Amino acid sequence: KYNATIIMVSHNMDDIARVATKVAVMNKGKLAMYGPCSEVFGRIDELRAMGLGVPKAAGISDKLIKAGKNIPFCLDINRLAESIVAQWRKKC
Repeated sequence: KYNATIIMVSHNMDDIARVATKVAVMNKGKLAMYGPCSEVFGRIDELRAMGLGVPKAAGISDKLIKAGKNIPFCLDINRLAESIVAQWRKKC
C-alpha cells in the first residue's frame, strides 16, 4: 500500500467535493483555507466573498438550513435529495 498525495486544481467544486478528502483554497496567492471538504465548503459565506463557488449540494443545503429546515449540511446531491425526501415523508 502506498501513501500518496494527488494535487488536483479545478474550479469545479462539485468534482473536488466528490473526489477529495481535503481541500486547500488559495486567495490572492495565499493559503486561505485548508482542511476536510465538509469543513472548508461549510464556510460558504467566506468562499463566496472570495468570489469562489461551492458544490451545488452545499449551496442548496446551506440555504435550506438558513431557512430553518432540519436537514444536514451535504456535499453530495444524492444524499441531499434523500434528506429532503425523508423530511417530506415525515410531514405527510
